[in-house]
Amino acid sequence: MSKLTKIREGNEFINKLTNQTDKQISYYKIEYNNKTYTLSRSEAELIYRFYSTSKYTIPVAEICHRFFPYYSLGELKNIIKTFSEHANLSYNTTSFTPHEYEELNNEERSDKISNFILHKEIIKSQGDELGTLKNLVKKQQNIIKKYKEIENVIRNTNLISKSDVYLAKDYSQVSSSKALAIYISDMHIGCFVPESQAPLNLNIGYDYNEVINRINKFIDYIKTLNTKFEEVWVFNLGDAIDGIDGTTTRRDVKLPQNQGNTEMINSYIKAIIYLFDNLNFNLKAKRYFFRSVGESNHGGTAEYAASLAISFYLKSKGVDSYVAEGPYGICKIFNHIIVYFHGKDNLNQNSPLPNVLDNKTVVYLDSFLSRNGLSDYKGPILFIKGDSHKPSLTSTEVYDYKTVSSLFGSSSWGQANFPAIKWGIDFSIFSNDARLDGSVKDVVDKQTPNII
Repeated sequence: MSKLTKIREGNEFINKLTNQTDKQISYYKIEYNNKTYTLSRSEAELIYRFYSTSKYTIPVAEICHRFFPYYSLGELKNIIKTFSEHANLSYNTTSFTPHEYEELNNEERSDKISNFILHKEIIKSQGDELGTLKNLVKKQQNIIKKYKEIENVIRNTNLISKSDVYLAKDYSQVSSSKALAIYISDMHIGCFVPESQAPLNLNIGYDYNEVINRINKFIDYIKTLNTKFEEVWVFNLGDAIDGIDGTTTRRDVKLPQNQGNTEMINSYIKAIIYLFDNLNFNLKAKRYFFRSVGESNHGGTAEYAASLAISFYLKSKGVDSYVAEGPYGICKIFNHIIVYFHGKDNLNQNSPLPNVLDNKTVVYLDSFLSRNGLSDYKGPILFIKGDSHKPSLTSTEVYDYKTVSSLFGSSSWGQANFPAIKWGIDFSIFSNDARLDGSVKDVVDKQTPNII
């Protein structure tokens, strides 16, 4: 049994099929044989272009290999079968996604196919030099060694049409001088929380679909702000994956996990791409940025390589992307210097950076600013970190020190040893000289005491 649901959370428009006011499709939910998949608009368009465009179709196995490494071949076939049964997808016969039929007229759809064919011919003439996300993930060490080579290929190859790039089509529509920074931290994709070992009943059944559910809740809230952003920044602050081979990257703690190495990495890549697709669809900012730490005590080198794969993909979409080659990175949002850490590196830190500032950390951060030529910087400085799972903000006269929420929340060990921490995604809204902080989070349910 299969079912296709069009999730309508976009802007209102006049549906060209019904001539009625409707909400745009923001993504698709596919249910097939008791499994549920979510596809963004751009993912659906990839399937329709390469599966149905006459004379330019490629085998399903190649579609899976090149564009959907996070799905097995069988899963992608089930997704394609569902679109074929419910949404007019036909092999080798040019067809369009439901949202394209609703939003584009015949001429616009024809132009879209013409652009696709043009770019397909360019790809054919130049050879497939970009590689695939799946190859990048499978050859993690080779990615690191060949970083500059792959980056140059993407920079110098003009394969992406304007409609595929994450940029506002009409800059005049975005006059805001505000930037949105989203802090994705401690997703711990793959962490297993047995019901018998969850005294606070948190994160039982945590998986990729729950990650997407939490991202959707965050985006739903940001939409209610009704604010135009000139820039949108997404930070990965580490521990996106729970570990590797059932342990942390330091190999010092055994971890209960419900996904294998490849599945965790694929889920992380897919979640960040899903986030960017939906931010672009809902916010229509001028510019997009991706920044990631290069080290964290759970994610380690495997997460670093996966972040590079994400970075290569996002660069091809016009996103300014950078993955730090160590435990921290530095960037600038308007007049604000941002220093981002996880809080604990792959190997060397004996103690993590604390949740709130203490005297030892103040000395360390003052030295950090001096080493990096920032001691005399006159504008605002923000140190941002993850690891602790619990948000806090402390300050000195020179800088703010902010610990952000965990998208995951509490593991079995965390629930047994610390107060309840539910999931959250923190964010900041920047203008030239001001910053507004916020958080989207679950509220901890107060339980009825079991008094006997």
